[in-house]
Amino acid sequence: MNVTIQGRHMDVTPSLKEHIEKKMEKLHPFYEHIIDVNITLEVERVIHIAEVTIKTDTKTFFSEAKTEDMYESIDRLFEKLERQLKKYWEKITDRTKITSTAKIFQDTLGGTNSDNYPSISEIIEVSPKPMTDYEAILQMKLRSKDFYLYNNSKDDDFGECVAINNGDNDYLVIHPDGNDYLSLAVSIEDNKLIERESKKININNLTLHKAIDVCFNGDDHYLIYYDVDYHNLNVLFKKKNRTLGILTSASIDNVPTNVVPENYVM
Repeated sequence: MNVTIQGRHMDVTPSLKEHIEKKMEKLHPFYEHIIDVNITLEVERVIHIAEVTIKTDTKTFFSEAKTEDMYESIDRLFEKLERQLKKYWEKITDRTKITSTAKIFQDTLGGTNSDNYPSISEIIEVSPKPMTDYEAILQMKLRSKDFYLYNNSKDDDFGECVAINNGDNDYLVIHPDGNDYLSLAVSIEDNKLIERESKKININNLTLHKAIDVCFNGDDHYLIYYDVDYHNLNVLFKKKNRTLGILTSASIDNVPTNVVPENYVM
């Protein structure tokens, strides 16, 4: 594990470094997964800012804390980071208790392979980063994509969000809202995010198998669903060649590219 501590427009004193090293001990349960830790300390007038980026073997985490005292900022920083890591690895641990998606479909297909079946021809696996809705939309446009997975930077629970590009400066952002989800219709005017309408929506809890069935046979060109096997928000979308693509934060390297949805009729 590589640890880098640096100051931006300030010197990192030995006492600050020692304080950070003591706080690092709280992350001991996750040491075997952590590859790099980059900590930056900065003072802007009376505001003391502590930032950390942690790269693990599966995901990159970012956290930030601001107070009027650097030691307090460091304390809050590691409290937030510990919550993020704990919640994520609890989710990872739960995944090991579930039959893999690949095994489920292997059993369903029984070795069948036919060009008549719809397939997942594009898998986009991402590590959602904390950002505002406005930043997420800018990133989505920069990548020339119609969908973008991210974490709302105001959400300490690291809830996954989705940005959707409907074209003509018409966007949707989907946020967790308690046990439900909130859909915000927004546009960008004068470099600002303008909210036009908000409403609660239902996002179904589905297996990938069932989600493919719903998406492929439905009228909409995409489906946002919560994957009950991987415990994350996914986006399935239709492609022009009658195949499907999937945007996911789950690690699904073994998902087969040829999957038969239920009730499929060619």
